[in-house]
Amino acid sequence: MPTAPGSTCFVEQNDFSLLVARGTAGGRSLRIDALQEILLADPNGAATAGTLLSAGLPLVCALRPKLRRLHLASPAEAAAHPGLAGIRIFSRSQPELAGQPPTWSAATSARDGSTPGDSPWLLTHTSKEGYTQALAQLDNWRIKPARHVSAMHHGIGAIASGAMAPTLFLEFGELTTYALLIGPEGLLAVTPTSLNLDRMAEAVQAELGMKFRGSAVKLLFSPDYDFTEAGPKIAARLAAILKPELVALGSVAPKAFACTGLPAMQNWLGVQLAAALGLAAATPNLKSWCASAGLTFAKPEIEAALSPMWMGFLRFISSAARESGGAWQADWCEIGATSAPAATANTTTAAAAPKPAAPVATAIAPGSAAKPVAKPPVPTAAPKAAVVATAAKSAVVESSVSYPPKNSAAAKPAPKKNPEVALAKSVVAVAMSKAASTAERKLDSVPNAGSTSGTKTQPVSRNRPTLLAVAAAVVLLSLGGFFYAQSQQKEMARVAAEKLQTEQRLAAEGERARLAEQRARAEAESHRKFELETTQKLAAAETARQQAESETRTQVAARLANARGTLVVQEPAGATVTVGTLPPRTAPAMFEDIKIGRYPVIVALLNHEPMKLEVEVRENATTDTGPLKLER
Repeated sequence: MPTAPGSTCFVEQNDFSLLVARGTAGGRSLRIDALQEILLADPNGAATAGTLLSAGLPLVCALRPKLRRLHLASPAEAAAHPGLAGIRIFSRSQPELAGQPPTWSAATSARDGSTPGDSPWLLTHTSKEGYTQALAQLDNWRIKPARHVSAMHHGIGAIASGAMAPTLFLEFGELTTYALLIGPEGLLAVTPTSLNLDRMAEAVQAELGMKFRGSAVKLLFSPDYDFTEAGPKIAARLAAILKPELVALGSVAPKAFACTGLPAMQNWLGVQLAAALGLAAATPNLKSWCASAGLTFAKPEIEAALSPMWMGFLRFISSAARESGGAWQADWCEIGATSAPAATANTTTAAAAPKPAAPVATAIAPGSAAKPVAKPPVPTAAPKAAVVATAAKSAVVESSVSYPPKNSAAAKPAPKKNPEVALAKSVVAVAMSKAASTAERKLDSVPNAGSTSGTKTQPVSRNRPTLLAVAAAVVLLSLGGFFYAQSQQKEMARVAAEKLQTEQRLAAEGERARLAEQRARAEAESHRKFELETTQKLAAAETARQQAESETRTQVAARLANARGTLVVQEPAGATVTVGTLPPRTAPAMFEDIKIGRYPVIVALLNHEPMKLEVEVRENATTDTGPLKLER
């Protein structure tokens, strides 16, 4: 986003919103180029602020810590603690700051907003925790101002500069709202009130019949709800709370009413509250005021959107743009510090951020191209000797493993013996052996042809038994072959039957395996569905339980937020009793209808050491501290 060389950014921190502006100085005037209010509850608030606040421009902030206290010094206190040094000494002696050093403060003269002296001054102070919380809120939105001033003083200065009659000025806060009486002669009186966010939400909740306080808070800050009808009734409830507490401002009756600290969309509450208190709402002419303060606007839309709630912010912009700083401009400074920051516009320039240390040698610089990691070398082919050795090793390993020989008996079972085949084989063997033995004997008995023996030749008929034996052998051989062929056919049929039985058995086993696999898949699917349904039921039950617990916690929190009790401090009589941030009262004192919880109680009596207590207020109960004895 282009910006002019003299541009400056401004931020005011409230309890409920941030006011953000960017302006360009030109001569004696300041042109406001952008101005917007962003609710702290807006989830896109940080991004919106980032678009308005240009990087590198000077940035100043009007800080309003939530944990803050305002103190108007009496003439005696101002005379005893004059100037900034005396105010720091006075701050260290405050009971509410004990145990929380160091603290931060901002102070101006109560009469004209100048540097405090020995006349009554206005002090705004906070604890270290409060100051840290305020800076953390800005840091979350990436807002880092070079200078912090008090937003409360600028709001008071905006009313004091134009007050023609005593004006009741409410400085709204989430925890405490301060009531101030401002006149033409400056700040006259200050008192804390019990009007805070809880009380405002209770009024909305009661008037609109809402069940939960959180819903009432959201409705209160909703830009879409029309409070035209309910606004006067809500303001009447709040006015009933304020009226008894405004007595502490003194006998001067205010004539006008103004307020700050709320978002611009809640300006209706200020108008209705003024009517409920019977006061005239202060309605300054913002256009003429800005013209007299040297403020111009880059766009007419910005000027048209101005709200009376922004009077303090506009005065802060006008004062910060001046070289001299102006009245009612108080910088936040640490109480332990020796001097406050200089209140000049030149100090708004942020100090240059230190350069980051150079990265170590092993780090890769951002934005530089990372070098690719070198690939491992590709292994080369192994030498022939290694290949030969590997092959030899494989051969040795392979030879060391014994395999069953081919066609061995172990490879397939021995065939079953057929008794018919065995009988045929035995018959043929016997017949062949008898025929052979008979023929051998006959041959042995026949004489040689060349024999010259004188014995007679036997007749041919003697060879007939031999022929019969040969014929018998032939018959027997034929019968053996027949029986062998029959047995082979039966064996083949038996083998085929066994093969068929084996195939049928294997098919049956395969079918059983297929059915078993189907059953297993069906059971697994059923189990998976059961587990899924069980998981869903358990998740639904857990969600219902968490919702029930959340509703219970919400109801309990709502009940505790609305719970009230009573605290009674009776003795010592005449002592000043301060309970938390409530207005102090004189003992015997009864603090009714206060929220439950633990409260710090300070009992102070003239010429006696103050006593500090921590008292717990219980729901619908009265807590009595009993008789207290203070030491002189």
